Amino acid sequence: MIEAGILLGLSREISTQLVVQTMLGTAQLLRDEGIHPVELREQVTSPGGTTIRAIRELEIAGVRAAFLNAIQAAMERSRELAAERGMTLYGVELVVADDPGQAASILADTLVEAARAGHAIALTGGHSPGRAYQLAAEREPDWSKASLWWGDERCVPPDDERSNYRLARENLLDRLEAQPARDAPDPGRARRRGCGATSTTRSSGTCGWISSCSAWAPTGTPRPCSRTCPPSRSASGGPCRPRPSSSRSSIA
Repeated sequence: MIEAGILLGLSREISTQLVVQTMLGTAQLLRDEGIHPVELREQVTSPGGTTIRAIRELEIAGVRAAFLNAIQAAMERSRELAAERGMTLYGVELVVADDPGQAASILADTLVEAARAGHAIALTGGHSPGRAYQLAAEREPDWSKASLWWGDERCVPPDDERSNYRLARENLLDRLEAQPARDAPDPGRARRRGCGATSTTRSSGTCGWISSCSAWAPTGTPRPCSRTCPPSRSASGGPCRPRPSSSRSSIA
């Protein structure tokens, strides 16, 4: 489309801007109005007009079939690459699975291999690894050589249904016969902290749940990183104050 604009006498800059804005506006309209692209096309296609003339040329050139063939070819190639398991991007191996079940099985094999080798394993967040954790525990119930670390967590208590720690515990840790040599503490453990010196202050001015604001040292000692309670507070309470960014802790 950009080249067509240049062919018709527009500069590359103007042609690019027109095409980008046209595509952007069309996509936003389809999203906001919730209509099918065919409906939108019919709304802007006048009998004997410019749009229908352009559509006829696209049909003659077989553009629709070309798009279908291109997408099908890409899908077939992705399956070939998945079978080869040799595709890399920036040094990271990419594996394409045919369905979620196959993806879980591949991930489970990777986890089992790492556990048997005694590697340090960083567990990801989200719900997608759940089935992989189950399969990994079935295929290798002894993880005593491995060590676990947490790569992600939500700001929720550990027994919350959204907790990544709970997902790993129920689908992996509780199913193992031998636990990992080092199991890092739940990184999302919610704790309440009293902020004053008296019980009145504690009951009326607690700092609330501190979860994703805690970084864990290798020893498992929680250290607040982005929010903290001041050492003293009046009985009326108040919100926690942000700590200076330079005082944030991190895991080396």
